[in-house]
Amino acid sequence: MRFGSAEFMKNMMEWQEDVSKLSVNADLASKCAGKCAYTVETLAKG
Repeated sequence: MRFGSAEFMKNMMEWQEDVSKLSVNADLASKCAGKCAYTVETLAKG
């Protein structure tokens, strides 16, 4: 399995984009989860 370096670079760039999208989504998901947990706690106390 040999890559031409240009093709390899292109694949790496695409892979990095996917990873950064995933990490952004994970960050958003954790923020949402934190907010939801806080809201549920607040409602439970109230």
